[in-house]
Amino acid sequence: MKTKLLVRNLLLISVLIFAISLSAKMQKPNVIMIMADDVGYGDLSVYGQQFFKTPHLDNLAASGARFTQFYTGAPVCSPARSSYMQGVDTGHSRVRGNANFFYNRTNLRPSDVTIGEVLQQAGYHTAHIGKWHLSIPGATGQPQMQGFDYWFGPLNKDREESGPNPYFLNGEEIELEVGSWGHDHYMRHALKYIRERALKNQPFFLNLALKTAHASHMKLIGTDRLIDIDPEFDKFDWNPSDKRVATMIRAMDDGVGAIVSLLNELGIQEKTVVFFTSDNGPHAERGSNPETFDRNGAWRGIKRDMYEGGIRVPMIVSWPGTIEAGQVTDHPSAFLDLMSTYADMADAVLPSTAGGISILPGLLGKQQPQHPYLYWEFSFRKSAFKQAIRIGPWKGIRIGHYHPLELYNINEDPGEMNDLALKYPRYVTMMENWMNLAREDNPEFYPGVEMDIPGAEFAPTE
Repeated sequence: MKTKLLVRNLLLISVLIFAISLSAKMQKPNVIMIMADDVGYGDLSVYGQQFFKTPHLDNLAASGARFTQFYTGAPVCSPARSSYMQGVDTGHSRVRGNANFFYNRTNLRPSDVTIGEVLQQAGYHTAHIGKWHLSIPGATGQPQMQGFDYWFGPLNKDREESGPNPYFLNGEEIELEVGSWGHDHYMRHALKYIRERALKNQPFFLNLALKTAHASHMKLIGTDRLIDIDPEFDKFDWNPSDKRVATMIRAMDDGVGAIVSLLNELGIQEKTVVFFTSDNGPHAERGSNPETFDRNGAWRGIKRDMYEGGIRVPMIVSWPGTIEAGQVTDHPSAFLDLMSTYADMADAVLPSTAGGISILPGLLGKQQPQHPYLYWEFSFRKSAFKQAIRIGPWKGIRIGHYHPLELYNINEDPGEMNDLALKYPRYVTMMENWMNLAREDNPEFYPGVEMDIPGAEFAPTE
């Protein structure tokens, strides 16, 4: 009798242990994406910045994984964010330029499934704070229509710039203090959101789209005044624009530190995955020179370029207790992979349109599936139609409809200085064939519309 009771109790204990372990395994992590604006591969000291330090991002990388071959979806804002939100490359995304062929912004449509909707349907509370750039006021595609329970920020541009571009809170236009800085508002809303959601028994997704270090973000709201320069950068013989860019990067790094500190304070650091990346490479706007402090690192090109400096961006992932600290991975991946990665972490159902590959297996030390190719395009008119494709070490670039394809081996020539197109014509043909297969027409963008419109150069170019 005692033996049977002992066996029964041991079985019950085994079942209980299994249930607890299964529950722990199935627990969905909180997800925070911090997406910077125009921050280059070389802007962070963990990626080689020599003139100043970004200690909080360095620590974030040390606590998790740093990617050395991660790519944005496009070399400029709106199409990059569309690629990210939709989980596709720009050969299939709704938005493929900051303006379409008709000089207008293209809005996401109700049929476009976003990361917010995927996680919302998986039981997440979702928030978008910061830059959206995928809709205009009164149109489809606004965050509350695309899977976000809470959102704060501008839809298109914001009042650091000219024109009627208001801030919104959950769809309602609001006024912010004249002379305040947009970054401070973004951070305040983000920290408040994290603190409030930590009290709820529900996983959350925070998409924090900062405006640092976009050139327009130097302006204070409703004024022509610019942000004060961090005294640390007065010692450099740089122009004021470059000093302000560095000041914004420092403020961004401090913001990352504040988020990590809050997660630790709330005791949810091991329940939360933190991602950090940038929407494209560094800019050369409003007097800024990306060469001043090597903002694009070793790469050729900047924002709007299909060379590595325009599309290869920082990527850091930290999940204490789950992802081994101190990883450095050279796995080639891109924005289109993030929807699949979030879904993998959240046990969510992907839409049939998703085209990415989850990067979670590699982060967990398992075999990582690879892309056969990575593809990019950027355009709203024939003369500016740009394409790039990467297959293994080979990269093909077309910088305009009328230009021949350039061919580079980026393993042997990371600076993309030696065009091998004439030496390897068969590779050029292969790249061109894959480019044709890797995309579908979008009627709002060339080559979906088979004509040029004079004056297209006056379309929005942020």
